[in-house]
Amino acid sequence: MRRKSVGEGVQSIRRAMALIETMAGEGPECSLGDLAQRLNLHVSTVHRLLTTLMSLGYVEQNPQDSRYRLGLKMVELGTMVLGQIELRREAAPYLKALSEKTGETANLIVLEQGEVVYIEKAESPASLRFFNRIGKRAPAHCTGGGKALLANLPAAQVQGIIAEKGLPSLTSQTIVEEKVLWKELTGIKEAGYALDNEECEEGVRCVAAPVFNHMGVPVAAVSISGPTFRFSPAKMEEFVGLTREAAEGLSRRLGYRAENSSTRAMAGPKAPVKASAASLSSLSG
Repeated sequence: MRRKSVGEGVQSIRRAMALIETMAGEGPECSLGDLAQRLNLHVSTVHRLLTTLMSLGYVEQNPQDSRYRLGLKMVELGTMVLGQIELRREAAPYLKALSEKTGETANLIVLEQGEVVYIEKAESPASLRFFNRIGKRAPAHCTGGGKALLANLPAAQVQGIIAEKGLPSLTSQTIVEEKVLWKELTGIKEAGYALDNEECEEGVRCVAAPVFNHMGVPVAAVSISGPTFRFSPAKMEEFVGLTREAAEGLSRRLGYRAENSSTRAMAGPKAPVKASAASLSSLSG
């Protein structure tokens, strides 16, 4: 079977996007012939594109008249995008304040398809700082933000992520045993914060805390990250309190109220929050 060239693949993507945009603009449902005419493409080409999009959930076909409409997957994506735009806007002042108080880079992280995605940040003013580009992806099990989110998800959902993504080792510190990870997540949920001790990248440490929406669902994590020599155990106690303070403030901004939720993560001592000695005992430097 002849493999498609890169150029052919790009053309297929362009045609698929044009098809989606045409369906969105034409109305609730469109016939195959109308779509082919609007796109100036052969009926067989449009049918092939529609079949692929249907298999992915982006397009649906009305069984009564065989006309096509956009699928619920498009609604899900649109809702996610809108949610992230609002989340980034609301988080910006908290990230800025956290970065200014700690002198480190502050990040806003969400979980998407079993991985963490960095969607907003406030850069550290220091000349030596941890660089995270917006849109960067990383495994959830070895990042502070990822562990903060996993710890507050239903166990079945976490198990599914582990089954799909595994526990790949990125450094000598990465947790690669499932039972060790579960023990870590239990402690994180109880404490209300997570640490990354060079588990994702050598020479980098991170403190993270979960962010909840008005329904008590963990929707993001706030974190700070930087070189290990600036994240000593003594300094980490301060960083934990400030990071939790930012995450709790953003959660309240999103409508979260601990008394109206069964979520356990943020119950605990109010700021200033002390990091537990046990959590920091493994850190050195």
